[in-house]
Amino acid sequence: MTFVVKEFPSTSFVGFSTPVSVPQQPDDFSEMSAHKLEQLANLRQIKADVAKYATNSHYYAINEATGDPHYLVGVQAEKEIAELDYFNMPAGTYAVFSEKVADRPAADAFIAASYGELYQSPTVQINGNYLIEIVDCFILENTDEFTIYVPVTTK
Repeated sequence: MTFVVKEFPSTSFVGFSTPVSVPQQPDDFSEMSAHKLEQLANLRQIKADVAKYATNSHYYAINEATGDPHYLVGVQAEKEIAELDYFNMPAGTYAVFSEKVADRPAADAFIAASYGELYQSPTVQINGNYLIEIVDCFILENTDEFTIYVPVTTK
């Protein structure tokens, strides 16, 4: 599994956030995957409502594990929008992984494998408790790759 390391500016995301449960066993992502799939289905239904705030044509999901874990689905935006939930991705260094996935459980398995790759990396280490997903393959139902950004720092 390969990844590239890139620098990204501070980026804002708006959308709808919901709590998610973190698996107690590392190999049991089924409940979390099902919950994320529900959120993605909701975003598919209201994508036109949030697309008006978008600064690009992608749809995103943010896995945030600060305090109570949340999953925000939405778009990249210029600023915070009063009626929507908000997440700011800090400027910094990110490991970027991409792969075609068949479904949400495969996407979550890919995320787990990506973290495994970073834990073994001799050059970078994880530097945050969130990750950004580009979820066009689920929202637009196309064949785009599933992409994640994981915050990292050099060792």
